[in-house]
Amino acid sequence: MARQIALAVGLPAVLASVAGIGLAADGLEASDEDGDRIIGVNQCTIHGSS
Repeated sequence: MARQIALAVGLPAVLASVAGIGLAADGLEASDEDGDRIIGVNQCTIHGSS
């Protein structure tokens, strides 16, 4: 499907990875694991890279 779109309208000028998660807790309530998970998803994950 992506190939058909690219052929029809051309390649995108900008790609954005906008996936992210948050935590509904006070900063003092968050554990180290919560912080690691949030950083892992919000800053370290590239979705669909190849």
